Amino acid sequence: MSPYARVNGVSLYYEDAGRGRPLVLAHGFSATARMWEGQVAAFRDRYRIITYDARGQGRSEVPADPGAYSQPIMVEDLRALIAHLGLDRPVICGLSMGGNVVLNLALAHPEMVSGAVICGTGAGSEDPAAWAGTIQGWIDLLEGPGIEAFAEMYIADPILASYANRSPNAREFLWKAITSNTARGLALGLRGTVGKRPPVYSLRDRLARLAMPAAIVVGDRDHWCTRVSAFLAATIPGAELVEIADSGHMANLEQPAQFNRALSRLLERVGSVNDIHSRRE
Repeated sequence: MSPYARVNGVSLYYEDAGRGRPLVLAHGFSATARMWEGQVAAFRDRYRIITYDARGQGRSEVPADPGAYSQPIMVEDLRALIAHLGLDRPVICGLSMGGNVVLNLALAHPEMVSGAVICGTGAGSEDPAAWAGTIQGWIDLLEGPGIEAFAEMYIADPILASYANRSPNAREFLWKAITSNTARGLALGLRGTVGKRPPVYSLRDRLARLAMPAAIVVGDRDHWCTRVSAFLAATIPGAELVEIADSGHMANLEQPAQFNRALSRLLERVGSVNDIHSRRE
C-alpha cells in the first residue's frame, strides 16, 4: 500500500503499523509523525496504528494556496484519511495542533470514532490576542531568516526546552523534526490554521454533549495548556484528566511511560465499552 493517500485535495504521507483495533495519532505543529515513534513501538503488537504528516508539513504535500489551510480543512483531512483506509471507529489521539484536530473531529463526527485522547491542547485559548502576536512572530522568522532560525527559537522556548534540554539526543530529535519541514509550509499552517482556530472555551456547549470515552492529557509544566485541559476534563462528560509529572508540552516524548499508561487506560476503556455493546447486540 502506498505511503501516500490522496484525500481532500492533498497528498498526505502516512504510516500503517501493527494489527488490531485502529489507533490514529495526530502530531503537534512542526513535529511530524516522527514524534510518535515511541507509541508505535509500544502499541503495535496490539493495535493497528496510523500516523501521518499534516498538510504542509513533513513529507506531505505543501499546497501553495493560503486558502488551503484552516483547522476545518485539517479536520476534514483526518476524516477523509480514516475513510480512505477503511478504519472502523478508531481511537484518535492528538497532541497540541493535532489535539485540536482530534477534538474537533470528535465533535463533528462522533459516529466515526470510539474514543479520543486530547493532549496538550488549547494553546492560545487563555489570551487569543497575545497568541496572535506570538504566531505572527513565528511567521516573521519563517518568512525572513528561515526554518533554521525558527527551529533555534522554537526549541529554546521553555515550553519545548523542557524536552530539548533533557539530552543532546532529545534536542537533535526536535531539530531534525522541525527542519524536515519547509519554511513556507509552516508559515502557511501558522497563518491559516494555528493562528485562526477558535479558543477551546468557545466550544463549551458542544463539549458538554460529547458522548465517548475521552482522556485529557497534559504535562504539569505545560503552561500553555494546563488550565484549558482542566476545563476540557470538567466539561466533557466522563473525561479523565491525566497530568503527566515532570513534563512540559511534549508529554509523550518527555515521559513516555506515563503517557503510554494514560493511552493504554483509554484504549482499555474503549475496548470494554465495545465488548458491552457486542454482548448486547
